[in-house]
Order: sequence, then C-alpha cells, then structure tokens
Amino acid sequence: MTVDQIIKLSQGKFFSGEFKKSDQTIRKVWGKIENDNRHKQTITFFDMRKKDYRRISLKNGYLKMKIGNWEITYDNQ
Repeated sequence: MTVDQIIKLSQGKFFSGEFKKSDQTIRKVWGKIENDNRHKQTITFFDMRKKDYRRISLKNGYLKMKIGNWEITYDNQ
C-alpha cells in the first residue's frame, strides 16, 4: 500500500496504531492524517497526544494503523 492510498482511505478520519521510528523503537500513535504530498514515502499526521504534526516514514519498515473499520499493516522486514 502506498502513502497516497492511505491518505485516500483515511478521508480525514482519526486513526490509531503503531509504527517503527528511525531509532527502531515502536511508538503508539493516535491522530489525524494530513494530505502532504512533499514526501512520497512519508505520512504526515497531527498527533492528538503531542498536539503537533509528526511524520511516519515507510522506509523504517513497520506501520500498523486502524482507520474506522479498516486495519492496515505494512511490514517490510
């Protein structure tokens, strides 16, 4: 699944999940995906816990998110 497909699927809905950071630790997340097309392998979202914008890079190899009834798992390990 590509970043564009995830953005299209989210349609401005909130999501929850976890992803691998660049230091290889797993971080839980809850937020809202924003449409930012500057980076093709990065998902930009507003983190509801940190109250700031963050990015998830698919280059790090792991992402699991739940958007409404959809559950997405990206595991490139």
